[in-house]
Amino acid sequence: MSEQKIKKPAAVISVAIQKGGSAKTTLAVNLAAELGSQGYNVLVIDVDPQANASAHISVAHPSTLSKNASTLFRGNLEEIMASIQVETNPGFENVHLIPGSLELDQSVEESLRNHSPRPYEEMRRRIGLLREAYDVIIIDTPPSLRLLTGNALAASTHYIVPIETSSQYPLYGVADLVAYIERIKESINPDLVNIGVLISRHDERRRAC
Repeated sequence: MSEQKIKKPAAVISVAIQKGGSAKTTLAVNLAAELGSQGYNVLVIDVDPQANASAHISVAHPSTLSKNASTLFRGNLEEIMASIQVETNPGFENVHLIPGSLELDQSVEESLRNHSPRPYEEMRRRIGLLREAYDVIIIDTPPSLRLLTGNALAASTHYIVPIETSSQYPLYGVADLVAYIERIKESINPDLVNIGVLISRHDERRRAC
Protein backbone atom coordinates (compact mmCIF):
# COMPACT_ATOMS: atom_id res chain seq x y z
CA MET A 1 0.00 0.00 0.00
CA SER A 2 1.43 3.37 -1.00
CA GLU A 3 2.10 5.90 1.73
CA GLN A 4 -0.43 8.69 2.04
CA LYS A 5 0.89 12.20 2.37
CA ILE A 6 0.17 13.58 5.81
CA LYS A 7 -1.03 17.17 5.56
CA LYS A 8 0.46 19.43 8.20
CA PRO A 9 -1.47 22.33 9.72
CA ALA A 10 -0.98 25.55 7.78
CA ALA A 11 1.93 27.85 8.43
CA VAL A 12 0.54 31.16 9.71
CA ILE A 13 2.62 34.14 8.61
CA SER A 14 2.07 37.65 9.94
CA VAL A 15 3.44 40.60 7.99
CA ALA A 16 4.15 43.23 10.62
CA ILE A 17 5.63 46.70 10.95
CA GLN A 18 4.06 49.67 12.72
CA LYS A 19 5.17 52.26 10.16
CA GLY A 20 2.81 52.92 7.29
CA GLY A 21 4.12 52.99 3.72
CA SER A 22 6.65 50.19 4.28
CA ALA A 23 5.09 47.83 1.69
CA LYS A 24 3.46 45.65 4.34
CA THR A 25 0.24 45.11 2.43
CA THR A 26 2.10 44.86 -0.89
CA LEU A 27 4.18 42.03 0.57
CA ALA A 28 1.17 40.19 1.98
CA VAL A 29 -0.80 40.42 -1.26
CA ASN A 30 2.05 39.44 -3.58
CA LEU A 31 3.19 36.59 -1.35
CA ALA A 32 -0.34 35.20 -1.37
CA ALA A 33 -0.62 35.51 -5.17
CA GLU A 34 2.74 33.81 -5.73
CA LEU A 35 2.04 30.91 -3.36
CA GLY A 36 -1.41 30.47 -4.90
CA SER A 37 0.09 30.34 -8.41
CA GLN A 38 2.37 27.52 -7.21
CA GLY A 39 -0.65 25.44 -6.22
CA TYR A 40 -0.78 26.14 -2.49
CA ASN A 41 -4.16 26.78 -0.90
CA VAL A 42 -3.79 30.20 0.71
CA LEU A 43 -5.96 32.17 3.10
CA VAL A 44 -5.32 35.89 3.57
CA ILE A 45 -6.67 37.38 6.79
CA ASP A 46 -6.85 41.17 6.71
CA VAL A 47 -6.89 42.58 10.24
CA ASP A 48 -5.94 46.06 9.09
CA PRO A 49 -9.03 48.31 9.46
CA GLN A 50 -7.95 50.13 6.29
CA ALA A 51 -8.62 46.85 4.42
CA ASN A 52 -6.20 47.61 1.59
CA ALA A 53 -5.29 43.94 1.10
CA SER A 54 -8.99 43.14 0.85
CA ALA A 55 -9.47 45.80 -1.81
CA HIS A 56 -6.77 44.10 -3.91
CA ILE A 57 -8.03 40.56 -3.50
CA SER A 58 -11.83 40.73 -3.11
CA VAL A 59 -14.20 40.98 -6.08
CA ALA A 60 -16.46 43.12 -3.88
CA HIS A 61 -15.42 46.23 -1.97
CA PRO A 62 -14.75 45.33 1.69
CA SER A 63 -17.27 47.90 2.93
CA THR A 64 -20.09 46.01 1.19
CA LEU A 65 -19.37 42.69 2.90
CA SER A 66 -21.44 41.78 5.95
CA LYS A 67 -18.87 39.38 7.43
CA ASN A 68 -15.24 40.27 8.06
CA ALA A 69 -12.20 39.50 10.22
CA SER A 70 -14.03 40.57 13.37
CA THR A 71 -15.38 36.99 13.49
CA LEU A 72 -11.87 35.79 14.37
CA PHE A 73 -12.02 37.79 17.59
CA ARG A 74 -15.56 37.12 18.79
CA GLY A 75 -17.32 34.74 16.40
CA ASN A 76 -18.12 31.04 16.36
CA LEU A 77 -17.05 28.51 13.71
CA GLU A 78 -20.14 29.09 11.58
CA GLU A 79 -19.56 32.86 11.53
CA ILE A 80 -15.87 32.44 10.75
CA MET A 81 -16.60 30.14 7.80
CA ALA A 82 -19.24 32.57 6.52
CA SER A 83 -16.67 35.38 6.50
CA ILE A 84 -14.35 33.58 4.04
CA GLN A 85 -14.49 35.03 0.52
CA VAL A 86 -13.83 32.16 -1.89
CA GLU A 87 -14.26 34.20 -5.08
CA THR A 88 -11.27 36.50 -5.56
CA ASN A 89 -9.88 38.74 -8.28
CA PRO A 90 -7.87 37.46 -11.27
CA GLY A 91 -4.27 36.81 -10.30
CA PHE A 92 -5.25 35.26 -6.97
CA GLU A 93 -5.70 31.64 -7.94
CA ASN A 94 -6.17 29.34 -4.92
CA VAL A 95 -6.36 32.38 -2.61
CA HIS A 96 -9.28 32.92 -0.23
CA LEU A 97 -9.84 35.99 1.93
CA ILE A 98 -11.24 37.02 5.28
CA PRO A 99 -11.64 40.77 4.67
CA GLY A 100 -10.75 43.70 6.86
CA SER A 101 -13.17 46.35 8.04
CA LEU A 102 -13.32 49.61 9.97
CA GLU A 103 -15.28 47.60 12.52
CA LEU A 104 -11.97 46.10 13.67
CA ASP A 105 -10.78 49.49 14.88
CA GLN A 106 -14.12 50.86 16.00
CA SER A 107 -15.45 48.03 18.15
CA VAL A 108 -13.22 44.95 18.21
CA GLU A 109 -10.28 46.60 19.98
CA GLU A 110 -12.60 48.05 22.61
CA SER A 111 -14.34 44.71 23.07
CA LEU A 112 -11.01 42.92 23.52
CA ARG A 113 -9.82 45.43 26.11
CA ASN A 114 -13.02 45.50 28.13
CA HIS A 115 -14.50 42.01 27.86
CA SER A 116 -11.88 39.39 27.01
CA PRO A 117 -10.11 37.55 29.85
CA ARG A 118 -7.21 36.91 27.44
CA PRO A 119 -7.32 39.85 25.03
CA TYR A 120 -4.23 38.77 23.06
CA GLU A 121 -5.37 35.17 22.53
CA GLU A 122 -8.84 35.40 20.95
CA MET A 123 -7.54 35.07 17.40
CA ARG A 124 -5.07 32.34 18.36
CA ARG A 125 -7.88 30.21 19.72
CA ARG A 126 -10.05 30.56 16.61
CA ILE A 127 -7.44 30.39 13.86
CA GLY A 128 -6.68 26.80 14.80
CA LEU A 129 -10.04 25.92 13.29
CA LEU A 130 -8.74 27.01 9.85
CA ARG A 131 -5.22 25.58 9.80
CA GLU A 132 -6.30 22.14 8.60
CA ALA A 133 -8.07 23.60 5.54
CA TYR A 134 -5.14 25.59 4.08
CA ASP A 135 -1.45 25.22 3.31
CA VAL A 136 -0.55 28.80 4.24
CA ILE A 137 -2.39 31.55 6.12
CA ILE A 138 -1.08 35.10 5.68
CA ILE A 139 -2.13 37.88 8.05
CA ASP A 140 -1.87 41.53 7.03
CA THR A 141 -1.63 43.50 10.26
CA PRO A 142 -2.35 47.18 11.04
CA PRO A 143 0.53 49.70 11.14
CA SER A 144 0.43 49.76 14.94
CA LEU A 145 1.48 47.75 18.00
CA ARG A 146 -1.93 47.34 19.55
CA LEU A 147 -4.27 44.43 20.21
CA LEU A 148 -5.01 43.54 16.59
CA THR A 149 -1.33 43.14 15.76
CA GLY A 150 -0.70 41.39 19.07
CA ASN A 151 -3.45 38.86 18.34
CA ALA A 152 -2.04 38.20 14.87
CA LEU A 153 1.46 37.56 16.22
CA ALA A 154 0.13 35.39 19.04
CA ALA A 155 -1.75 33.30 16.45
CA SER A 156 1.17 32.96 14.01
CA THR A 157 3.87 30.39 13.47
CA HIS A 158 6.08 32.87 11.59
CA TYR A 159 6.43 36.59 10.91
CA ILE A 160 8.22 38.75 8.36
CA VAL A 161 9.12 42.44 8.60
CA PRO A 162 9.22 44.78 5.58
CA ILE A 163 11.63 47.68 6.11
CA GLU A 164 11.90 50.80 3.97
CA THR A 165 15.55 51.78 3.47
CA SER A 166 15.06 55.32 2.21
CA SER A 167 14.70 56.70 5.74
CA GLN A 168 16.20 56.04 9.17
CA TYR A 169 12.83 56.26 10.93
CA PRO A 170 11.65 52.72 10.08
CA LEU A 171 14.74 51.36 11.85
CA TYR A 172 13.68 53.09 15.06
CA GLY A 173 10.30 51.43 14.71
CA VAL A 174 11.87 48.00 14.29
CA ALA A 175 13.43 48.21 17.75
CA ASP A 176 9.97 48.78 19.24
CA LEU A 177 8.54 45.95 17.12
CA VAL A 178 11.24 43.51 18.24
CA ALA A 179 10.60 44.36 21.90
CA TYR A 180 6.85 43.92 21.37
CA ILE A 181 7.34 40.54 19.69
CA GLU A 182 9.63 39.37 22.49
CA ARG A 183 6.86 40.08 24.99
CA ILE A 184 4.41 38.08 22.85
CA LYS A 185 6.89 35.19 22.69
CA GLU A 186 7.57 35.21 26.42
CA SER A 187 3.93 35.31 27.48
CA ILE A 188 1.95 33.55 24.73
CA ASN A 189 3.78 32.19 21.68
CA PRO A 190 7.34 31.00 22.39
CA ASP A 191 7.59 29.13 19.06
CA LEU A 192 7.08 32.21 16.87
CA VAL A 193 9.79 32.26 14.17
CA ASN A 194 11.18 35.24 12.27
CA ILE A 195 11.41 34.47 8.54
CA GLY A 196 13.46 37.60 7.97
CA VAL A 197 13.34 41.15 6.72
CA LEU A 198 12.18 42.27 3.29
CA ILE A 199 13.87 45.42 2.03
CA SER A 200 11.45 47.84 0.36
CA ARG A 201 11.73 51.19 -1.44
CA HIS A 202 15.44 50.59 -1.92
CA ASP A 203 17.52 52.78 -4.24
CA GLU A 204 21.20 51.86 -4.41
CA ARG A 205 22.02 55.30 -5.84
CA ARG A 206 21.11 56.94 -2.53
CA ARG A 207 23.58 56.88 0.35
CA ALA A 208 20.74 56.86 2.89
CA CYS A 209 19.49 53.58 1.46
